[in-house]
Amino acid sequence: MATRERVLARDGHLCQCDDCARIEIPLEADQVDHKVPLWEGGQDVDENLWALNAECHKRKTKAEAARRAAASLVSPEPADSPLGFLLGVMNDEEQDPRLRVRAAIAAAQYKHAKVGEGGKKDAKQGAADVVAGGKFAAAAPPKLVVNNR
Repeated sequence: MATRERVLARDGHLCQCDDCARIEIPLEADQVDHKVPLWEGGQDVDENLWALNAECHKRKTKAEAARRAAASLVSPEPADSPLGFLLGVMNDEEQDPRLRVRAAIAAAQYKHAKVGEGGKKDAKQGAADVVAGGKFAAAAPPKLVVNNR
């Protein structure tokens, strides 16, 4: 008998997860999964296998993926500023690529000012200076010459 059929028969084709164990009528199980994942040190033996329904299996797998992602984070080198920290994470090839992208996005605000950083008045004055330049520029005031004779 194959492992899957053996575990399902042992568990009576009923979901063995903690949530289903609390309710009076557990859901029908159609999948088999490791109680302790292999990457966390679980073994590939019948005692570490249990029957799960598809929804409980998805929920368990999602929680395990979050734990695995958190466990795989590597602490970056200490930095003297927030920008240094973000650049360290962004350039560290051992970090998760998604985390590196988020660090790059956050570091961009330190390197590149927003368009509206100067304020509305400064933007209007800059636009007025551009328009007032060229052939439409105001003429220079006349020079006053002092003649004491």
